[in-house]
Amino acid sequence: MTKSKSPRGALWSFEVLSFVLRHYFPPRVDLALFDSRLISRTLARAFIVKSVLFVCTGNICRSPIAEGLFRRMLGNRKDIEVASAGVHAVRGQPPSLYATQVCEDEGVDISQLRSQPLTATLVDRATHIFAMTGAHLETIHMLFPHGAEKSFLLREFEEPDTTVWRDVPDPIGLGREVYELCAQTIKNALPSVLAFVEQSELAPTWRAGGASSYLMSDLSHPIQTEPGGSTSSAGPGGGLRCVDPEIFDAIAAEEKRQRENIELIAS
Repeated sequence: MTKSKSPRGALWSFEVLSFVLRHYFPPRVDLALFDSRLISRTLARAFIVKSVLFVCTGNICRSPIAEGLFRRMLGNRKDIEVASAGVHAVRGQPPSLYATQVCEDEGVDISQLRSQPLTATLVDRATHIFAMTGAHLETIHMLFPHGAEKSFLLREFEEPDTTVWRDVPDPIGLGREVYELCAQTIKNALPSVLAFVEQSELAPTWRAGGASSYLMSDLSHPIQTEPGGSTSSAGPGGGLRCVDPEIFDAIAAEEKRQRENIELIAS
């Protein structure tokens, strides 16, 4: 899910900005002309190591509950980011009333989250995708085959003797007690999810928002989904376009402007 309100954090210090910009952007681009908030946001993403995506049907019940509870587990950690989406979601819907209430019972506020459909960009960005049911997992494999290797069932990593039925049933349209059971089921699964995410190795060609995504040489080349393999659906433009298209466009526009100035002077 996306947040309807996402307040900006404090801007990076001048020293940190200067260091990173010198290493990740070419001197021919005048970054001082860019919005400092865009630069701050993109640099923050450069230090995110892993990106977790929870997936259900409409992104208004199960996956936002998982997103909210997982955020609470992460606390102030900056090395893992979390989001959620739905395979049949309508963009911009708030979580269901009971989903919001059962999370409030856990001290978690998900009222500002908004639904979003599962897209190639979200799949490309994620390092770990957790589906609520086998049907969701099959849909991910069918629509986004390049994401199959990093997609799992939410309850896949629970102790083998705890459950036979691995799906998280959909509580939509049912009573609050069903939502409470759903939230408890998700809550019970999350420690094993976090343990798996922490111990798993990432493919060398993708780090969620990692520094390699910000090399300017990536701007003219597509992202490789696996060593020697096919390219991702992000297409030409590389990691920066996929992770932060807004700042990619700003850099491209500034480079174009400076090229035009040089051509004008030369003429």
